[in-house]
Amino acid sequence: MFSICDLLAEDPTAEELYNTLSWSLELLECPENEDVVAFNIYSLNVQNGLYEWLAEIPVGEFVYEDFRENIVSGCYKISALDEVGNESMLSSAICAESCAIYELPNTFTPNADGSNDLFVPRKNLFIESVNFTVYNRWGNLIFETNDPELNWNGNALNGNPVDDASYYYVCELLQTVDGELVVVDLLEGYIEVLR
Repeated sequence: MFSICDLLAEDPTAEELYNTLSWSLELLECPENEDVVAFNIYSLNVQNGLYEWLAEIPVGEFVYEDFRENIVSGCYKISALDEVGNESMLSSAICAESCAIYELPNTFTPNADGSNDLFVPRKNLFIESVNFTVYNRWGNLIFETNDPELNWNGNALNGNPVDDASYYYVCELLQTVDGELVVVDLLEGYIEVLR
């Protein structure tokens, strides 16, 4: 298993992320491999649990880059094709898991001036849900949401605006791993509210 974390640009966007598969063909171990002319690449369709064909790569090329949108997590298998079209068994699965990319600011100004009025993440890639809670200095819960975009407008749960102050937050980041929604990271810190 490899992780997409190794492929990230310094400040990636979803369009800049992709999976790279590479493989080799050992002719010395299997002389019958001498008539291999291409490779088929398959990826797992999580909806039906089946591997579906993606591409045919000619022999001599041992790299495939999967740029499909929103497909950074995934599992792949490879097969070989001979000169007459016979296909080998599929390889073992090679899986990539996307990394949680989520960054929060430390200040926002909910003063209805049209600029910085909502507390939202600076970066949000591959996060399906959050458990985001905000507490005042006495430890009372004043805001909570499961929306990864947060969209906190500076109001408490009772609808009243909170005072200018620092508020403590806890944010659990959730992704689907092996078919189950799990916490993959925990962020904690302070938010400064300035009106």
